[in-house]
Amino acid sequence: MNGVSRQVTSNFSYPINKGYIIVPKNTSRDSFIQDCYRREKVSILVEDGGGIVHNCYISRNAIAEVSFPLEHNEIGSAVIFVSEPFTDFPIIIAVISKENETQLLEENLFKIVKSLDNNSVSILGAGKTGKLLINVKGDEGGKIYVNLLGEDSEFNLSSIGTVSLYSDKEFNIISSDSFTVLVKDVDNEKQISFKIDKKSGVIYSDSFGNGFTIDDSGNINFTPNNKFSLFTGGEPMVLGDKTVDSLQDIISELSSVAQDLATFSATQVTAALLIPVMAGMIPGYTTLGTSMATIIIKLQRLNVKVEKIISNKSYLD
Repeated sequence: MNGVSRQVTSNFSYPINKGYIIVPKNTSRDSFIQDCYRREKVSILVEDGGGIVHNCYISRNAIAEVSFPLEHNEIGSAVIFVSEPFTDFPIIIAVISKENETQLLEENLFKIVKSLDNNSVSILGAGKTGKLLINVKGDEGGKIYVNLLGEDSEFNLSSIGTVSLYSDKEFNIISSDSFTVLVKDVDNEKQISFKIDKKSGVIYSDSFGNGFTIDDSGNINFTPNNKFSLFTGGEPMVLGDKTVDSLQDIISELSSVAQDLATFSATQVTAALLIPVMAGMIPGYTTLGTSMATIIIKLQRLNVKVEKIISNKSYLD
């Protein structure tokens, strides 16, 4: 209305002043701090005997930087506040270091540190040297989570130099679709690829003509460009079918010879019975016939065992 305005009192506080974050007595520290973050209001002790002020508004940037004292009789972060002229009520706009504090910063250096007891998180960026350090420490083990939400989300990590990953315990890489490791020699147009795919299985290939696959049926297939060695590769492998064929041919020839000798011995025994002068040779021919009959049976059994040489699971070219 015309002629009506606010009248500023003569005993108002300085428009800009300094104070300290406190936790009021007879309150639960955890509940009070939770309420401060929820309402974005805090309690402060004004410097130079200015008293305690509750429910002070605090900017979003400042409340992210403040530290609350651990005990009720201690003070937390030092803050700068401005006073609204009419109500003379403080509004905190910045957090500064106390007289006994320093962040030890340098030019083109930033540092963010949050800690409580033995738990801490720090981020340090040095523009002068081009370094970014992230340190996380916790009583129950530090944890870092990076979550990308969305069907077509991408996470890319690139380095012109070296990328090193180290774990003192387990190192897990989990994918619900596929996982690929690719080594590229751009200058010589060569590459080595190793892929694990939920549909195709395991696939390895390189520019040298080597490869191997493991499909969803459990079949493992190696395709070397030149030589395939197991262990030291001291001796060449044999082919199952050709080995069996060769052994069966040898057994067949031996069986044929044994059969001829058995027939010969039987013939000579018959002749010796008809020719008295040969009667003394009958025991020898009889023994020969018996031995040959035994050898023929053993060769037949051996022929059955030879077929078991062939593997049902391993194959060679």
